[in-house]
Amino acid sequence: MGEGEQQKSFWQKFVAWLINAPGKETALSTAGAETPTVPMEADIPVDDVSAPALLAWSSVEQITNLPASATVEAAVDPEGRVHLVWEQEDTLYHSFWTDGDLSVPIPVAMGKAPSLAVSPGGSLHLVFSHVFEGRQEIFHTSWQDDYWTLPRDVSHTDGISSMPTIVVSNDNRPQVAWSDTSSGDDFPRIYHAELVDGFWVSAPVPNSRGAQPSVAVDALNRLHVVWQDKIPTTGENDIFHIQRQGGQWSVAENVSDTPNGDSVAPRVACAEEEGHTYILWEEFAQNHHVISFVHGQFARWSWAEVISDDRASASQPRVAATTRGCLHTVWMASGGLFYRARGIGLNAHWGRQEQIAVAKDLVCLALTADANGRVHLIWAEKAPDNTAIYYRQREALLKARAFTSSVF
Repeated sequence: MGEGEQQKSFWQKFVAWLINAPGKETALSTAGAETPTVPMEADIPVDDVSAPALLAWSSVEQITNLPASATVEAAVDPEGRVHLVWEQEDTLYHSFWTDGDLSVPIPVAMGKAPSLAVSPGGSLHLVFSHVFEGRQEIFHTSWQDDYWTLPRDVSHTDGISSMPTIVVSNDNRPQVAWSDTSSGDDFPRIYHAELVDGFWVSAPVPNSRGAQPSVAVDALNRLHVVWQDKIPTTGENDIFHIQRQGGQWSVAENVSDTPNGDSVAPRVACAEEEGHTYILWEEFAQNHHVISFVHGQFARWSWAEVISDDRASASQPRVAATTRGCLHTVWMASGGLFYRARGIGLNAHWGRQEQIAVAKDLVCLALTADANGRVHLIWAEKAPDNTAIYYRQREALLKARAFTSSVF
């Protein structure tokens, strides 16, 4: 074994030891108490390590309290500012948190169901739904030079447009997907729009009947869309994937294909260098929900595996990927937030499950990785008189550039 390989092997073992070392198997709850992690599987394999990992989560910070009726979305820009957009009485407000201070909230637009994304250049993009002239449409605005641009209609359909989600491609072009009833069928369809030469161009995604879309972009600038759709013969939902490159759509694929389970709430992320796509969803089986996972590429998918502890019902999965480093996942289960990570690649394994916060009456959950590979977690909890926003971060497993085109 050469000197370089010996050094690589040493750091791999060192990172694995840090993950499983005594004192690493507890996590601070929202209340400040320690909660035990749940041992699950093997150590996280790391393919390329050049510096020691700093793996501990930061302490829980409460960013702010919002009105009790607020629903919140969040994102982190390259400067490390945590942006919050929330819906309050049909109006969207924006504020950002940095160095322990929260900016003065400003109204953005009338609307609901916000979705946020950060472009490779650092711009913040927001899509939301709003009833305009009697039709529920999808609108887009961006935050530039500390101001929000005038919202523009993205969908332009005759049906009800809802559940918008956004990602920004590698060429800084916003890509939006949503569920739409314009077809007149018994089930809605998934629509897609992109900004081309200053104009929004939209169309239905081929063979994409369903709801709850999620989007991501890979290193080759391919757009990946996943959604849930009810299978007529079983009455249960499955998870579907389709990708778009050079203006051409692939064939839609069923990536869950579980005959006796209901698969809902999918999330997708892409790893830049490996070219793989990672999909999580909530699966109802044996009277409770678990988090299921597949990875691969078009027409080459792994078998679905359960990554949550099946002794407790799990929901609301979130996922983020960092290049050459790690896939990070968070979900809600048994009154807490749980975290697992795995290396990127076909032969990587999952690390153990870790409870990282106590959370009840969860309103929203957001997970993203910044340009330095740090992982940021933001969640909102309902209280009798307000909505409390909490934040934690985890240092990079590898000191590598992050690929964060899909986080929500």
